Amino acid sequence: MCNNNNLPPVTDNALKVIEVNENGQSYNIVDYFLSETIENKSDYYDFLRAVNATSQYDEIHIHINNYGGDLDAAIQMYHSLVRSGAKIVIYIEGACMSAATVVMMTADEIEFCPWSSIMIHAYSGGDIGKYQEIQSASQFHKEWFSNFMNDVYGDFLTKKELAQVLGGKDLWLNADDAMNRFKKIFRKKEREYSRIRKENENTLKKINKIYNETKDVDELNKDEDIK
Repeated sequence: MCNNNNLPPVTDNALKVIEVNENGQSYNIVDYFLSETIENKSDYYDFLRAVNATSQYDEIHIHINNYGGDLDAAIQMYHSLVRSGAKIVIYIEGACMSAATVVMMTADEIEFCPWSSIMIHAYSGGDIGKYQEIQSASQFHKEWFSNFMNDVYGDFLTKKELAQVLGGKDLWLNADDAMNRFKKIFRKKEREYSRIRKENENTLKKINKIYNETKDVDELNKDEDIK
């Protein structure tokens, strides 16, 4: 298991790394407040280093009250979080809008303040250059953003809602609606985990069976050699 000696020093006032000891076992909680507008990627280096240093035994707690901001910075956070292996606990404590909802979608466990407001929409931006360059970039971003939305929000939004967001509509949700959607996501994940566990158990049984059969043959051959 991790301990604080394995994690980077914390210089961000919004970030704390807490060592927890329970029943003789220790693990770390990376606790972070995502409250300021998501802008400079360098603002999150301490947080990302702490996330990247976690193990499967640790937890990452993120408190979100945020109106969004830079999508690329949110994507970097999303990628680090989903590949961390730690349990991700999200607390929505007010607003969770735009790019902040990308981080929200990493939750393994989530809690909503009753008065939370969630808003998902298409990103804003623009391309510059010659006509052909602008056209090429526009075509690329159209396909890229469609794939991104399906990957990140595919289990959270309906196909109709995804199409509406891609068409430029702002989608607003209250805490109850968002929580119900996450409950469905978590049930789906649990079914998938159960399926994988069962497959692993069956694979282990097959391996043990082959091992035992091979062992029996080896012992039989050994007896024949002795005779």
